[in-house]
Amino acid sequence: MDLRIVKTQRAICDAFLTLREKMPLEKIKVRDICEIALINKSTFYSHYTDVFDLSDKMENAYIERMTTIDTPELLFEDPKAFFDSIHECMKDYHREGEIIFSGRCFIFCEKYVARLLEVFKQHGLEKESTALSFVLGGIASTKFASGNLHENWQTMPDDIVTYITAIKDVMQR
Repeated sequence: MDLRIVKTQRAICDAFLTLREKMPLEKIKVRDICEIALINKSTFYSHYTDVFDLSDKMENAYIERMTTIDTPELLFEDPKAFFDSIHECMKDYHREGEIIFSGRCFIFCEKYVARLLEVFKQHGLEKESTALSFVLGGIASTKFASGNLHENWQTMPDDIVTYITAIKDVMQR
């Protein structure tokens, strides 16, 4: 990819994060992003259709980084190790995630669970993905309802490990 494009997209994303940290998504204007990123509006529109498109792409890129899992079967073999590895990844990027998903924790939950289910299905774990959907969807929606992704994630894996272990036992019968 052309280095100029990479630098421009990075400047746009950095400007968006700067603004998003201070205000809700609905209040961010393309002109404000362009002013901070030192670009013209036409340059912005050559990359994104609007602020919501930019936000959606940044959310999806964040979710993709958080769901790079080489061994999803570990969820049922050693649930604690599985979630410890995810938690380590989230710790590295938690501030960015809090900014991107600020006030939109349910969007995070929906996208995160959907992406994890895709990963499980790609690895031939359809049966496990049903249990995962139930557990993650339920716990995530209650844990993230308060709005703080990182703080709530710190206690979430212990809850999930308990439920996954119980589900694993039932599935093995």
